[in-house]
Amino acid sequence: MSATNRGGERAELDAFFTPEPLAEAIVEVLKTDGYLCEGDRVLEPSIGLGAFVKFIGSEYTDEVHGCDRVLRKPLLELWEKSRYVGDLCEGDFLQYQEQPFCCIVGNPPLSEAQAHIEHGIELLEPYGSLAFLLRLNFLAGIERGAFYEAYPPDAVYVLDKRPSFAKVVHCTEKKCGWRVILPPMEKKPAKCPKCGAKTDCTGSDACEYGVFVWRKHPMRGHEPAIRWIKWAERYKRWAKKLRVEQKKMMEET
Repeated sequence: MSATNRGGERAELDAFFTPEPLAEAIVEVLKTDGYLCEGDRVLEPSIGLGAFVKFIGSEYTDEVHGCDRVLRKPLLELWEKSRYVGDLCEGDFLQYQEQPFCCIVGNPPLSEAQAHIEHGIELLEPYGSLAFLLRLNFLAGIERGAFYEAYPPDAVYVLDKRPSFAKVVHCTEKKCGWRVILPPMEKKPAKCPKCGAKTDCTGSDACEYGVFVWRKHPMRGHEPAIRWIKWAERYKRWAKKLRVEQKKMMEET
């Protein structure tokens, strides 16, 4: 989950949800490059709406687990429809102790990214993989030299398109409960179609991103590989489809 939007306001619990076509592209790359294998025991921390586990597929592995500070209704519905035998845990990932996992994949809060990486690697089985979506400037920083010496990544996948995280639009009247997820380019309604109150939303940020992959117990002297994930075209198709679906939903309300 990303950290801030273009206006500089922090979303509650850093809640910016990974676009589905990006999550799908990342999962495909992890499978192709051997970081995620059939039958693996998988964890998605800061699971949000379950973008990554949705594309892992219970037919690929049913041993899938999730953790987040808030378990949202769409995620619970996804879990009910799936055949995952893993657990959903409501709580702080940094306090999560169940282990070991073959693969951990997700989009952590930027404000806690390094702590999530260090804790995630502890939860891996030997030679297991951890893949997190992070800003590319996570490579830089005064204190990062010592961190990367202790935790050298196996690979960094640069995205060919900057991700714009979906906007979660909600009614400011708490009793109403209306909310909808819109593509980043979609203009949010000024008023709630259900009760007429004002709306608010979380947005996106303006940074380049990559997928950083670590292995537990990497080979000594291994130099991280730099690769690319091409997902721009599938994003265009997804945004067009989502725009049509959301327009229909708003007309029905």
